[in-house]
Amino acid sequence: MFDHLAERGSQLPVIFLSGHGDIPLAVAAVKKGAFDFVEKPFNDNELVDRVIQALAFNASQQKRHEGTGHACLSLAQITPREREVMERILDGKYKVIADELNIAMRTVEVHRARIFEKMGVKSARGTGAATLGLKMRQADTQG
Repeated sequence: MFDHLAERGSQLPVIFLSGHGDIPLAVAAVKKGAFDFVEKPFNDNELVDRVIQALAFNASQQKRHEGTGHACLSLAQITPREREVMERILDGKYKVIADELNIAMRTVEVHRARIFEKMGVKSARGTGAATLGLKMRQADTQG
């Protein structure tokens, strides 16, 4: 059943319960993507705790993948020139971008505004820059 779920691309967390499991079986299950492998007899409270942890992990993974998907989509909308500007903004080179790219400062500002709009951030300062950098790096690892 687990292999069938994996083949279909299921992201649901799976906890194996076994009355006769051994270490190689448990290791194989976890390597294939199982969340945990619990051998009988087990403590009911500990099992419930593991189920809660599995569901919480699954929820955080879904949020992360949704954010990454949005970042990939947003990054795909950015032009090559906007990407050059964005990389320099992330490197803290805002004041020299125009000189380095041989464009007017007003053009840099227009590119910056379009990047922020496409990436869904409000500024290059504080959390805006961190979010922008994180989205760019996540999208790079995904694409």
